[in-house]
Amino acid sequence: MTHTFSMEQTRDEPAWLVEMRQRAADEFTRQGLPARKQEDWRYTRFDGLQTSQLVRATPPRDALTPAEIDSLCGNNVIRLVIRDGFLDHSLSRLDQLTEGLHIRSLSEALRDQPDRIRQWFGQCGIDLENAFPALNTTLMQDGVFLHVNAGTRINVPVEISYITSDRDAPLTCAPRNLVVLEQGAQLTLVEHFAHSDCSTAHFTDAVTEIHLADDAQLTHYRLQNTSAHAFHIDHVYCRQSPGSRYQALSVQLGGKTARTEFHTSFTAPGAHCDLKGIYLAGDQQVTDIHTKTHHSVPGCHSEQHFKGIVTGKGRAVFDGLIKVARDAQQTAAHLKNDNLLLSRDAEIDTKPQLEIFADDVQCSHGATVGQLDPEHLFYLRSRGIDRQQAYRMLCLGFAGEILEGCQIDAFRERVITEVSERLNTSLDMQND
Repeated sequence: MTHTFSMEQTRDEPAWLVEMRQRAADEFTRQGLPARKQEDWRYTRFDGLQTSQLVRATPPRDALTPAEIDSLCGNNVIRLVIRDGFLDHSLSRLDQLTEGLHIRSLSEALRDQPDRIRQWFGQCGIDLENAFPALNTTLMQDGVFLHVNAGTRINVPVEISYITSDRDAPLTCAPRNLVVLEQGAQLTLVEHFAHSDCSTAHFTDAVTEIHLADDAQLTHYRLQNTSAHAFHIDHVYCRQSPGSRYQALSVQLGGKTARTEFHTSFTAPGAHCDLKGIYLAGDQQVTDIHTKTHHSVPGCHSEQHFKGIVTGKGRAVFDGLIKVARDAQQTAAHLKNDNLLLSRDAEIDTKPQLEIFADDVQCSHGATVGQLDPEHLFYLRSRGIDRQQAYRMLCLGFAGEILEGCQIDAFRERVITEVSERLNTSLDMQND
């Protein structure tokens, strides 16, 4: 079933955005939802998601209180709340906004500063032939525009929380964020796709664009913990200038079917990218991580390390690609993926990839798939630790390597708590 979108210019949207939307809409209409015959979608299908449900969300009508918004970083945070794809000013907290940091609703920025936004919007190498970024471009109505002035160091984390309302009909949310750090700027950004009590299926199609100027540094933490009824996909596009540093830690736990994609690229030598992640697929869950790092210039460095835990009849996918162009000499790029299978029915499809067209490089890639060591389990059990607790301790130890570098204690503790709870639930189901 195809779905046709028609873009009409509104009073608040610049003509260039309407044109971009129409191109994206036409491309999505041509393609439709991805099929398994496409290599990038060979292992993952969004079964149950219908194109007829892909409509623009309307702003939420019911009210929440700030106390109902759960923060990952404690009280010392600049908090932004996106409800059903719209920035909710009443729930956001900007009292710690400091000089040099500018935050606005993306819709307001597009309305008031369209020419300024145009230099960044959609310029991170977003491929409109990719169905879901095209759909986001078509449907997005709001999000966050975050800009840090040159030489400004922001010491307070900025946290974006995404919340989905419980509605009578399936809901599609398409938030779009634009993050720009000027020369020498530094920022910590936290994104939280929060668990909600939605009883109906809902779909999130999110895109975050990041532009890092010379010597800018962004530390980026992400926790996806949506409901068991959710279809979730999000894309992060990061473009790095010389001397810039991008460090990302992604944790994917929720959703019926969920996929996160990282697309990183370098514009000049001297940039560094470090991607780490944890994903957990429980019974009947499908969790998918894709990374694409393009080294098109010499002298850049990228590191990737992702760990997965799969339980019950869960299934996980990891697809990591490092591409080194012919002129990208003196590249250093490394990719590693490790996985634990905790049941006979658990499944992982892992595909680390290197495409190297240069000859002066230091590159490596690898993947491991295994089970918990019986000797380690025996050691813990022999000291009076019950089976479930022993499993949980070993799994948390396995994931701990990824969390070691986390600079926000509250975020790390929250991840440990969430992983523990999901492991307990999965192990209880296996024991029934």
